[in-house]
Amino acid sequence: MPSPLCDGRCGSERGCVCLSPGRVCNTDYELKKIFTILFIVFCSTGFSQTDTGFVRTGFNKAYFKSYIYDTRDIIISPFKSSTKQWLIFSGVVAADIAIASQDAAIRDFALRNRNSITRDIQRYGLEPWGSGKYSVPLLGMFYLYGSVKNDERSKQTALLGLKAFVVSGIIVTIPKQFFHRHRPCPCAYGGKPDVGCATETPYEFEGPLSLNNDPGSFKDYVNIFLQSSDNSFPSGHSTSAFAMATVIAEQYKYKKWVPVVSYTLAGLASLSRVEANKHWASDVFMGAVLGYSIGKFVTRKKNWKVRTF
Repeated sequence: MPSPLCDGRCGSERGCVCLSPGRVCNTDYELKKIFTILFIVFCSTGFSQTDTGFVRTGFNKAYFKSYIYDTRDIIISPFKSSTKQWLIFSGVVAADIAIASQDAAIRDFALRNRNSITRDIQRYGLEPWGSGKYSVPLLGMFYLYGSVKNDERSKQTALLGLKAFVVSGIIVTIPKQFFHRHRPCPCAYGGKPDVGCATETPYEFEGPLSLNNDPGSFKDYVNIFLQSSDNSFPSGHSTSAFAMATVIAEQYKYKKWVPVVSYTLAGLASLSRVEANKHWASDVFMGAVLGYSIGKFVTRKKNWKVRTF
């Protein structure tokens, strides 16, 4: 069945989706109950292994200081990159530009093929892995299991995963505030129907600090600076999902199925943001690359005297 038409007032129709310019609305998904997943139980009971090569880990001063060090090092890393790394980065940018050229077509395809089933899967099965509603409790399961079973690898995975989640959330804010790209569905994030929902193309950027706007007060300026309807690029959910998935995949890469499951789940969680009409495909791709890079960096960094392999 076709989706109900929007009447121009965001939020007036739950789940309404329109392809007409200026009238693309969506519901603000909210988790209403705890989603119990067998994957959590399976992972928490299937990773037992004696880890004699690990030092003991925990929430200590060195660990929390490493948040500052890692964030700093990631921010300044472009200035220390090799020629090879810059070439790889150039390739990623080229790929993202190619995807961006098809953003509108991909968005339209996703909306034409969405239905109540895909919306429920997106809402309850996939999106929470990027927001942290499922992934952070999973990390808690890793830490609990490691504490009970004296498994340092499991505890370290929890600590590294949590740090990747927090650091990625900080880092992704930088390009979001620099580009201020319009979302495909700004009205779902507080934009005015006669202004925010008028986005017709994926190529609308406000630029650094939204300087094209004219705030009437400091409070208005702060609201513009933080306006999530103009913070589409890159996807924060995609960044967080891949950051944590990469940590788990790296920590348990000796089990071939773990990286496959981790990256598949992160990929589906990221694509669900396109299905929900909250991000362009190029937002999701760049978020995935950024999250993967942060996860790799956090796992391999030894700022808190914990050996990784």
